[in-house]
Amino acid sequence: MEILDTILLIWAGIIIIFQFVFINYLQNQNEDCLKIAKENKEMYITLIEAYKLKLECYENKNK
Repeated sequence: MEILDTILLIWAGIIIIFQFVFINYLQNQNEDCLKIAKENKEMYITLIEAYKLKLECYENKNK
């Protein structure tokens, strides 16, 4: 019975360690995704501003 308890205890320890490692990995992935999303947002805002300027220029030419 002690052998079975030891095996179960070791198995539970492995699962707990794996969960911590996996959760940490997911958090790091999430931070990377948020960083990329922020960069993309800034890029799209810049593109929108450029199109607004282009539209204003086009409207001024047609006046």
